[in-house]
Amino acid sequence: MTGGIHTQFSCGYAIVATDAPSVHKGGIALCVRAHNAFGVEETKIWHPNVLSFELHTGGDRYFVVGCYIPPDDLAPLNYIKQAWENCPQGCTPLLIGDMNIDLEYPRDERDEKVAEQCDFWNLTDMSRQFSQRRRNKTRGRWTWRQKRLGRWVQSHPDYFLSKEGTRRIFQNVALRRPRHHDTDHRAVVATLFGGSIRKMKAYRRRRQSFPIQLSRGGPRTEMESIFEELKNSIEKPPVRKRPANKWISDRTWALIDNRAILRSKGNLSQRGGRTLGRQIKASLKADRQQRAADVGQKIETLLSEGNLEEAWRSLKGWYRAAEDRAPKPCYESMDKQTKERVELYGKVIPPGNLFLSTLNLLTFGTMYRTSRKSGQWQSS
Repeated sequence: MTGGIHTQFSCGYAIVATDAPSVHKGGIALCVRAHNAFGVEETKIWHPNVLSFELHTGGDRYFVVGCYIPPDDLAPLNYIKQAWENCPQGCTPLLIGDMNIDLEYPRDERDEKVAEQCDFWNLTDMSRQFSQRRRNKTRGRWTWRQKRLGRWVQSHPDYFLSKEGTRRIFQNVALRRPRHHDTDHRAVVATLFGGSIRKMKAYRRRRQSFPIQLSRGGPRTEMESIFEELKNSIEKPPVRKRPANKWISDRTWALIDNRAILRSKGNLSQRGGRTLGRQIKASLKADRQQRAADVGQKIETLLSEGNLEEAWRSLKGWYRAAEDRAPKPCYESMDKQTKERVELYGKVIPPGNLFLSTLNLLTFGTMYRTSRKSGQWQSS
């Protein structure tokens, strides 16, 4: 995974990996398969050995920090702290990865620092909250083992940690030995209770709508909070100065204001209201015509300058909904197109058959005249 070169998609999994500092050690990856019951968002790389993401299951949200702490390097611990402190409000934090430490039996000062930090966050090894299978290949709670000098050396460096009192969110946390991989580690497999698929569909529907409407009292990510602050700091322009209403002329606004003043004072009669309404409609119609002429002139100017992108943007912005759809049909164009297609697909005698038909007609005419002169022609 050095140099940012790694598999992006394989076996149905999308893969996000860090840039490993060395070809011999370091680097972590996140493999995600799309599913209706959950979604992965806000993936962020903090360090070549630290990344974080948010896991949504409809009703519940989890902030997962994945890490790898090398035996001779404690620098990733600071980045783990930064990621942990950025946990959004309302998310359940989880810490997973290979820490190269046995939390039950710290050996040196380095192990003590990692263990103290986990105790400060009130984290618990979730694999000890569930009974494990009593089989030969899965016996014991070790996750790493090697044979050295004829004897087995084992430890427990791989963890799935969560805060105390969160056992209810797990269905099982088990240790499994991979069958088709040559590794000295065992996998820590955690199964979480899923949420409502209906809620997950509704959440995705809200996230796909534009503009995104953020919930008022719900939990928000750091980027969502920054976006909300930026939106609140922007001063909204007056209604008449907004781009959607700039095409309305001052004369039309004067007519609208006059009708509103008369209506507020109670001096607007029914006949006067109809008269002002017709004047406002006529003025709006003239404004629309002027707007169309201005846009057409702008497009012609851009085309003459060779700026095709801006010309297309001006033309596309003319529509109320800028989308790739066919325009409404014109009846005159449809009639003209129908006549052209009737003429195009009409039955036509091929050139060879036309020559034979002409020859037959000439022969028939000669025989008819000859028969008439001789008196042998009889009409049926």
